[in-house]
Amino acid sequence: MADAARRAGVIIVGGDTKVVEHGKADGMYVTTAGIGRPLANHQIAVPGRSRPLTVDCAWPELRMVVEADSQRFHGDWERAAADRERDQLLSLVGWRCHRFVRDRLVMAPEESAERLRGLAAARRTEVEGGYV
Repeated sequence: MADAARRAGVIIVGGDTKVVEHGKADGMYVTTAGIGRPLANHQIAVPGRSRPLTVDCAWPELRMVVEADSQRFHGDWERAAADRERDQLLSLVGWRCHRFVRDRLVMAPEESAERLRGLAAARRTEVEGGYV
């Protein structure tokens, strides 16, 4: 992982693989992608809901969300339908949601970091251009 991070120009501030509670480590990866530190487990109010949605990682200045989906918590049709509902609700209030398969983040960190940088750059262009 260290070699891949070096090639991608990513600084690793800590690295250790272990089983953690859902949602607690998802922010660890994306902080190394070089696009600024996200807010982990960030709450976003959406119309028609009494409680806000809690997202894995958010960059409020970009109105961008990243969800790290695992097979365990997102692997059936019921959960997939709920995820799509959340994504649409976020879109209705101006947020862009990107879903990453958690295993892909772990197995291909360099490619995932590059993809995240590209998504953030595209979103920044939209936000700065007033398209959001």
